[in-house]
Amino acid sequence: MEIPAPRKEKVFLLHSIIREILMKVWFGGMIFLCLLIGMISCDTYPPNQPLKKAGSRTAYCFQNVLQSSEGLSENFIILSLSGGGTRASTMAYGVLKHLRDVKSGSDQNSLLDQVNVISSVSGGSFAAAYFGLYGQKRFFSEFPEKVLYCPIQRRLEIKLLNPCNWFSLMSPTFGRSELAEAVYAEDIFGNHTFADLPLKWPFIIINATDMARGAQFAFTQDYFNLIASDLSSFPISRAVTASSAYPFWFSPVTLNNYPPVPGRQKMPQWVTEALAAHPYVNPVIYGWAQTWKSFEEEAKRPYLHLIDGSIADFLGTRPPAFAVLADTWSIFRNADQTKPVRRVVVIVVDARPRNDPGYDRSPDAPGVITTLKTAALEPVMNYAADTVAIIQLIFDELQRANRNYELFRKMCEELAQLQPTEHWGTVEDQVRQCVGRFRKPYGQRPPFADFYLIHITFDALKDAALRHRIEAIPTSLQLPSEDVDLVIETASELVNDSPEFQRLCEDLSISR
Repeated sequence: MEIPAPRKEKVFLLHSIIREILMKVWFGGMIFLCLLIGMISCDTYPPNQPLKKAGSRTAYCFQNVLQSSEGLSENFIILSLSGGGTRASTMAYGVLKHLRDVKSGSDQNSLLDQVNVISSVSGGSFAAAYFGLYGQKRFFSEFPEKVLYCPIQRRLEIKLLNPCNWFSLMSPTFGRSELAEAVYAEDIFGNHTFADLPLKWPFIIINATDMARGAQFAFTQDYFNLIASDLSSFPISRAVTASSAYPFWFSPVTLNNYPPVPGRQKMPQWVTEALAAHPYVNPVIYGWAQTWKSFEEEAKRPYLHLIDGSIADFLGTRPPAFAVLADTWSIFRNADQTKPVRRVVVIVVDARPRNDPGYDRSPDAPGVITTLKTAALEPVMNYAADTVAIIQLIFDELQRANRNYELFRKMCEELAQLQPTEHWGTVEDQVRQCVGRFRKPYGQRPPFADFYLIHITFDALKDAALRHRIEAIPTSLQLPSEDVDLVIETASELVNDSPEFQRLCEDLSISR
């Protein structure tokens, strides 16, 4: 018997109401369950572990990598990978790919095989960490699909919109960066820690920014010694999260600063010497030494809060440049070297955006978020160009010192001949003292190395239409595949067209 139409409508309406009630009850129950789980779990950030044994030969630091590798060759090559989201990771991939394809020497090793250090911030840290952890083969075969073409931003949004994570985010010690770290661990870096990074070239320096000081903090054991912590147990995914924790979008990453243990930590000699000198002697090194010294005051700084590494240095050039110029790595005077370093090559991969914000076309004042974002990043990116210029000036000065050294020595020998040796010492002693005065900023002898600063930037593009097209690519964590392909191809062309890269290839007798 057929049910009358009015009755059908009533039955359908009743079913709809019951279904809606059940859905709300189920959804509410799920939210309650997630909140209950959150209350029970009391989520907080995973703390870094205290240092148990100092001076370990397996700790991830430059000297251990140097001793575990085959020493230094005639070429010391540094790569610095800038910030800029997936745009920066893509540009880094394009540059690394080009260096892999350039062969040099009788054994036909690639220039990428000869890279000693990769220093990175923010988006560039994804490429640096993946390359250092998995090696060349897996980097070139897996990195594009794992990172460049992967919808990372969508995965983060799903995590953020999941009700099960809402209560955790209410905790003052658990933030959006912890959710991001979970995504990076699941999809990219797994559960690997710094103990899994091989002690061989290249030495990977992942940089973040110490929020209180506005100074760089590098994920190497040298820095972790300052906070009496063990880097080997620290997750690589968390280091990359800290390096790319851009303010407003991600929360700071917290580290515990443990009390120093007597006999287990020692402040580097350059810090002691810099603090003993007058601040006006070298304000930059003095300020850097003050930052290092501040970690010893663990009672005042029991915690460190780290944010995006590009805030302190958008290009990631300062740690390796400082180490080379101050020779804290002893690459010019290492006793184990069988042959001296003849070339120091610094390749700066600069993915700075130049997109038009548009607010200058309106009389309306920009909003608070826009103003804060601009204040946080624009001055840093402008300073990035100054950093490159300063390094170039120092390299030029070292080159002049190399050329003038023999002239200095000849002048000192002539002066020594005019002095009575019984009063001023032997001729050789007088020459050594005289040359030391000329060479005081850099030691007794100049490095006797040639310096190459190769700055890879989209500003160098001659094609105006292509440059504008590249500039329009955002610094987000997710890009269309056609933008990824364009950046990879363009980065390779920029390396090949660089005058300094051409000079290096000519000096190495490399046909491009």
